[in-house]
Amino acid sequence: MPKINQRQQARLHYYTNPENKDTYDNATKSYLKAYMQDRYTDIDTVLSENPKLYEQANREVYKLKRTENIQARLDYILDLQGYNDYRVDREHLKLINQDSDKSTKLNAIKHYDKKKGRIKENTGS
Repeated sequence: MPKINQRQQARLHYYTNPENKDTYDNATKSYLKAYMQDRYTDIDTVLSENPKLYEQANREVYKLKRTENIQARLDYILDLQGYNDYRVDREHLKLINQDSDKSTKLNAIKHYDKKKGRIKENTGS
């Protein structure tokens, strides 16, 4: 497993754990909570008082996302939670095989066709 520091681990915990209602699936708020937890307790209040802080944190998150160890650890955590290609492919197959919602079925088939290169995406030109 790739090594990351304590704050990076905390950020990933806030980001990937659904019990963290204020930070779950929000990389920027997860960053703020992990890196500034000793200064801020209520992130939403802090952000409303200092909107530029969100932009600054967002830039830092972008840099961290490009860090190989952090991305590898995130992939590992998500895989453990069941977010992986095998499971997504199984769920996609369920959508294709169902007949109760034709528009969902058609969208799933179109997605499959794009993925397999059978149709090209409309580029608008």
